[in-house]
Amino acid sequence: MLESFPFPPPNPEIWRNSLAAFQFILAVLGVACIAALIRRLWTPVRKLDLLAWFAIGGVCVAAKTLAHRVDGNTHDTLNFVSFLLTISAVAFVMTLLRLCSDDDHPRLRVGVVCLISVAGWSVIHLEATSSRIPAARTNCRNMQLNVDYALRDHAKAFGELPPAVTQDGGPPRSWRVELLPFLESGKLRERYVDSLSWDAPANLEFAQRDMQVFFCPNNRNPKDDQGRRFADYLAVTGTGSVFDDAIRPIFARVPDGSSNTILLIESSGQQVVWTEPRDADIGVLPIEVNANGPRPGASNGIASSYHGHGFNAMFAGGNARYLSSQIDRDVLLALLTANGGESVPPDF
Repeated sequence: MLESFPFPPPNPEIWRNSLAAFQFILAVLGVACIAALIRRLWTPVRKLDLLAWFAIGGVCVAAKTLAHRVDGNTHDTLNFVSFLLTISAVAFVMTLLRLCSDDDHPRLRVGVVCLISVAGWSVIHLEATSSRIPAARTNCRNMQLNVDYALRDHAKAFGELPPAVTQDGGPPRSWRVELLPFLESGKLRERYVDSLSWDAPANLEFAQRDMQVFFCPNNRNPKDDQGRRFADYLAVTGTGSVFDDAIRPIFARVPDGSSNTILLIESSGQQVVWTEPRDADIGVLPIEVNANGPRPGASNGIASSYHGHGFNAMFAGGNARYLSSQIDRDVLLALLTANGGESVPPDF
C-alpha cells in the first residue's frame, strides 16, 4: 500500500521554534515599553524621549511586517504588535504634550493612562474582527483577482479565454505563459522557447522565474527540486468546464451562471510548475479539498491550500470567494461545471 501524507503538511520544527523565539522577543519588548511609559509619566520629560518613542514605533512597524510572514495565520502575534505600536504612538503624543505644556499635570498623566487602555482595547478588538480574513489569505485572493483581470483583457482582445493548452504545431504551452503579455510581462514572454517543451533545459530558467501573480504567499513548499516555481492557481479544465473549448467564448455568460461557476481554483497540492501545461481537470482529479497526497506537500484533490480550513476560488463572474474545506462534494462539483444545470445553495 502506498504511503499517504496529510495536506497541508505540518509546520517543521524549526518554524515552530522560530515562532516561539519571535513571540518571546515581542513579549520582552512589550514589557519594556509599558514599564518605560509608566516610569516616564512621573519623571521629568526630555526632548530625547520623542526620538526614543519614534524609534520604538519604527521597530513595531518592522515587527508587524515580519509578523505577517512568521505568524500570518493566527493573528495573535499581529494583535500584540499592534498594541505595542499603539503604546509607542500614545507615548509620543503624551511626550509632545508635556513638552508644550506644564509638566506638572497629574490629570494629564491619568488621562494618558486611560487613553492607552482604551486605544489598546480598540486596536485589539479591531484586529480580532479583521482576523476573520487573515492577511495571507487576502493577498492570495488579490493575486487571483490580478490573474482574472488579465484573462478578461485577453477575452476583450480575442473574444474568448485563452485555451488551457496552446498547440500550434509545436510543444504544448500553458495558458499562464500565453497570458504574460496581459500581465505586463510581454518581454518575459519573448524569452520562452516555443519550439521546446516546457521542461526542456532551455526553459528551466524561465520556469524558475518568480511570477508572484501565480503564487500564494502561504505556500511553504513553493518549488520543486530544480527550483521551478509551482502555480497555486489552476484553471478549471475538462469537459463542461469554463475552459472547455465550447464554453471559452461565452465564459461570462455560462449556462449555470457566471457567479456560480469557478474559473480558477487554488490547488497548491497539485504542485504544477507554472509553465507546465497542466491544470485542474474535473474529469481526472478527485473532487476533494485538502486530500492526502503521495508525498509531503502534495494533495490528490482538485482543491488544496495552505490556509488551513478552505481555499480561494475565482468565479467566471469576476467574484472571488473563500470556500470552506467542508464544502459538500456535490456542491463543489456543481460550481466546477459551467453547463451541468445543477442548483447550488446561496450560502455555499
